[in-house]
Amino acid sequence: MNTEESLLFKISSPADLRKLEPADLMRVSSELRQFIIDVVSNIILDEKGRAKYHFVIVNYLVKLRGGRLEASDDAEDLRWVPLDEVEEYDLTNSFREFFTHNRKMLKHVNSCL
Repeated sequence: MNTEESLLFKISSPADLRKLEPADLMRVSSELRQFIIDVVSNIILDEKGRAKYHFVIVNYLVKLRGGRLEASDDAEDLRWVPLDEVEEYDLTNSFREFFTHNRKMLKHVNSCL
């Protein structure tokens, strides 16, 4: 699907999504699925064994379209890191698992850029 036909390339904010008709939301969902690499679900239990927090992380491919890489106020630092150097950093357990599980595919995608 080229960018002229894609609804995904016309969305820049949640406000843009709210303007779509239900049928268009289904189309956007379909377009998004082709970029999803992996989904990680992590449940943290409280002292009684009940769910206290439930994190769902969706990892997906992106294509850099421009702009400047800059950390937001929720991060101290932000940078692009070569795939061969990723494991030299202090990674969360969930990201380390994701990276280990998807390394081969990530290298293939990276070589196609």
